[in-house]
Amino acid sequence: MSVTSESDVSNVPEENAEWHDLIQRNPEDAAAASERALHFLRIAEIHEPILNHLNLRDVCAFGQIHRDLRGAPGAHFDSHFNTLLRRFFADAKGFRNILRRLQAVISGSTVLSFISRDPWESRDLDLYCPLGTAHLMCDYLSEVEGYGQPRVVRRSAYSAQQGIGKILRMKKLVDQVVAEGGEATQRQIQIDIIESITTLAVEPITNFHSTAVMNFLYADGVVVLYPDLTFRRISVKSNRPNIKFPPYPKYEQRGYLIVETGYDFLCRTACPVLYRATHDGASMMLRFRDNGTFVPGLAYWRLNPNDGEMDDCLNVSCPKRTFIPIA
Repeated sequence: MSVTSESDVSNVPEENAEWHDLIQRNPEDAAAASERALHFLRIAEIHEPILNHLNLRDVCAFGQIHRDLRGAPGAHFDSHFNTLLRRFFADAKGFRNILRRLQAVISGSTVLSFISRDPWESRDLDLYCPLGTAHLMCDYLSEVEGYGQPRVVRRSAYSAQQGIGKILRMKKLVDQVVAEGGEATQRQIQIDIIESITTLAVEPITNFHSTAVMNFLYADGVVVLYPDLTFRRISVKSNRPNIKFPPYPKYEQRGYLIVETGYDFLCRTACPVLYRATHDGASMMLRFRDNGTFVPGLAYWRLNPNDGEMDDCLNVSCPKRTFIPIA
């Protein structure tokens, strides 16, 4: 049995003092009280309102509290993924099936909002498809979901982005939800179908302007490529921004610190000369459903585009020059 010294007691935060005192006086009562609290947390109607206010990383941490809660994060975000999709698709289940079949993904600021629980709501969606599959996605959106015919986009924010073969844009009008007694209106929603130059849909994503948006949703889960930075609201500029004028001010207004490479706290995961992989130990992946769905990914990339031209990190104190082990 461990003995708590007076100095240990004095270091207990004031809000935890009562609980700490109970543990010291009567461990059995403390254990019973803890078990009762866990019992209530296992009830979905109780923990769901809590999870609604937590970002992806914190929801996953919640799932580690007790073995009976391990499935809560996946179930929670599975439901919220369907809620997101219903803003764009009448049949969320059917659309997830087409994502699964084509190994396509969703990315951009919509996914950043999804994982961070930031309050902004986008009226457009960015779909990334493997080479040769964009027309299949367009056929589905037109025939099943009622979107207009695709229009080829030749000049856009994506035009200079590496890894993109072509961009197609589709739009449709949907009924606007109004308060009771209000006049019914419609709003326009837009989907950009972005086809990769390879059979890997996620290849263009690693060429984004900054690390905060290097995330993607696939049919049955989500992958965050720079979780340590993103959940600290830090975004590192890529050495190959995909657009002439990256929207850094937009993300600064949303509370993100936009920084250049070369800072001590960026090295390891965002070192510009470090090769990364979507399945390495620095990425974060949550499967919503354990159904064996293929997880789209990319073998290796790094923030510095000029392979072989930069042998050293911009941070002179960075000792990392190796791969991050596969998780």
